[in-house]
Amino acid sequence: MLKVVKRPHVRIEFDDINDVPHVWVDGKRIDRSDTGLVSVSLDWHTKYPAATDYVIRAYKIEYLKGDHREGIAQGSPMGPDLFKNDAHAK
Repeated sequence: MLKVVKRPHVRIEFDDINDVPHVWVDGKRIDRSDTGLVSVSLDWHTKYPAATDYVIRAYKIEYLKGDHREGIAQGSPMGPDLFKNDAHAK
């Protein structure tokens, strides 16, 4: 019987805050020299049951692809529309 291994859509690893993070998107590593990682932003907070404030869960990853910037983002305020206003993004 074959076991299906579920791969995470986004994976971020780093050993030290001063290191460049290793980033995979859909199993492809994007922090290599041919893609060039530009930025990684991540906000994730668990919701405290008694809290009434809005909880942000969002990420944004930008990288170079050829001579232009591309990226993925999810969550408010970092949704996919974020890249539509960026003159450097595809």
